[in-house]
Amino acid sequence: LYSDAFTVSGCKWMIVLYPKGNNTDHLSLYLEIPDSATLPDGWTRKVKFSLSVIDQINNVLSIRK
Repeated sequence: LYSDAFTVSGCKWMIVLYPKGNNTDHLSLYLEIPDSATLPDGWTRKVKFSLSVIDQINNVLSIRK
């Protein structure tokens, strides 16, 4: 599953979700560049981010990484 692309500080991003994992047996979440194929070879971007999974029924089960 993919989120719509969104822009932060002039950079486009999207969240990618694998509910049953990506080569693992648990939820996998990623922050990705939606148009990376259009960027020049060797490009880099340093970012600091966190992702949260919020359980709206039982907050004790919420996770922030």
